[in-house]
Amino acid sequence: MKQADLSPRDLTPYIGSRSKVSEVLASKRPLTLQMIRGLHKHLGIPADVLLQEPGASLPTTPETIDWSTFPVQAMENLG
Repeated sequence: MKQADLSPRDLTPYIGSRSKVSEVLASKRPLTLQMIRGLHKHLGIPADVLLQEPGASLPTTPETIDWSTFPVQAMENLG
């Protein structure tokens, strides 16, 4: 949400009412398949991220990172 400058209200079309959004963000309600599909389709959030168990982390080995999403060349130019 921070990266896309979204507020909880911006998630209501994909999750439902503001109370549902609040419950999902507080981990009191799991995402449904319909919510996952909406967030993936409209916000571009990878489905595998949305399907993770709460508290799970994505593997961060160099082989699993999509380096094309990082401004590597710009970082190298800046030293």
